[in-house]
Amino acid sequence: VRPRPEPHVPVESGGRVGVGRHGIEGFVQHEGVADDADLAEDAARLGADAVLAYPPTFLRGMALHPCPGYAGSDVAPEEILADWVEEYHLALGSAGLPVVACFLTAAAGGFHYDAALRQRLLDLDVVQAANFSAPDSDTPLYDWNDAQAHSPGKLLIAGVDELLARSIVIGARAALSAVATAVPSLVRGMLSDFAAGNHQAFAARSARF
Repeated sequence: VRPRPEPHVPVESGGRVGVGRHGIEGFVQHEGVADDADLAEDAARLGADAVLAYPPTFLRGMALHPCPGYAGSDVAPEEILADWVEEYHLALGSAGLPVVACFLTAAAGGFHYDAALRQRLLDLDVVQAANFSAPDSDTPLYDWNDAQAHSPGKLLIAGVDELLARSIVIGARAALSAVATAVPSLVRGMLSDFAAGNHQAFAARSARF
């Protein structure tokens, strides 16, 4: 939504996003959070309807520097990182737009969210939807049933074209699809047919897809 700096030009930004469950105050020392929150505000001003929260890959391998509420505590590093992921989504939501969480595995270029963290994000008021992408052994399709049961008001989005038909059957009510850029009516028809209970038409469109 706005030009990025030229390559290799260092960018520094700071501030605070708020304190997480473990009293963490040093999270926003990383420029990625404040910069992405700024981009979310730009998107809101320019008329966007929502923000897709790509996994914060800048947290990969990030050193857990001592900060208030963490130094000397017995809190596991995984819990610290989970708290930071939650704070990242809250930071994006501070722009006033609904946040779409993106469940994209590390192997596919994202960031690993275990089942507990995925549910924790879905429980946030600012997170109104979740895009399920690139399932692996820890993100099987049947996770969708749990997500539906525990977060009935959230929109579940299919993010893997190869699994689109199966995803719709087990709970997807929208699609983030590369194929849909070429044949939007086909994907829209699949979603509409299934929602209307027209399973024969759904099967026919799925076969074409």
